[in-house]
Amino acid sequence: MKILFWITTVLFSLAMAMSGINYLTSNAQMMAGLQHLGYPAYFHWVLGVAKPLGVIALLLPVPARLKEWAYAGFTFNLLAASFSHGMSGDKGMMVIVPILFLLILGVSYYSYHKTKA
Repeated sequence: MKILFWITTVLFSLAMAMSGINYLTSNAQMMAGLQHLGYPAYFHWVLGVAKPLGVIALLLPVPARLKEWAYAGFTFNLLAASFSHGMSGDKGMMVIVPILFLLILGVSYYSYHKTKA
């Protein structure tokens, strides 16, 4: 169960860390994506700070409540991403990829709790 936790958590965290870095560096593709979804230009700062902080909370030994908040935050983020893409007219993988990452996060969350039991 610990191996499953670490594989899923590291995989998920790498993706979210790269995403956060792209937001913090105002990556042109990320900025265009946010504009396409109808989010304000400053929103990349929110995601650029929140994602790396969430990754830190998932990977490091932090209080359980903080880790739970990180899991919840990423869940809301991924559900909102999928919904936003769908509502903006995107189809296919643009809507599905956030849900796939949500499934990876779900396995991480499940295995995290199994290792604590």
